[in-house]
Amino acid sequence: MVVFQRDGFEIVGPNREGLDEEVRYIACERKETAQAHEVTREDKPDAGPQSRKTKRPLSVSLLGCLFIVVGMVGLVYHLHSDRPLDQWVILISGVRLLAVIGGVFLLLGHNWARWLLVAWLAFYVCVSALHSCSEAGAHLALLMVIGYILLRPPAADYFQHASSG
Repeated sequence: MVVFQRDGFEIVGPNREGLDEEVRYIACERKETAQAHEVTREDKPDAGPQSRKTKRPLSVSLLGCLFIVVGMVGLVYHLHSDRPLDQWVILISGVRLLAVIGGVFLLLGHNWARWLLVAWLAFYVCVSALHSCSEAGAHLALLMVIGYILLRPPAADYFQHASSG
């Protein structure tokens, strides 16, 4: 029986080569008492985003879906316009596509996606300021609410755990 440390866990097994069998790992969280768990190859503690212990907040789920829908509706609207190959329509479609990409990766738990969506909204505040002050004010209020939701502790904790997993 060999005991050795790897990735912060104490591995107990017949030998280093025999770790394909079930092994025990002992993890200490915040210097509390250690707990022993039986794990198999499929249940490794660092198996990626699906194995994270934090649940995605409902607000993050709703915002991810909202950005996907808004991006897709805007994309379809602009591509079915009178001039679908105009340079501005192509640029606007690319910006709408960023909303869809940000929404999808927000649902997948990627930290960069929430920053992309905050920047996307900030861009829309600037663009809407070229149209009217009331439109810019509405987008600014939306930016403040969505920024608050994406940057407050429940969402921040979720993305911190998702990126470390």
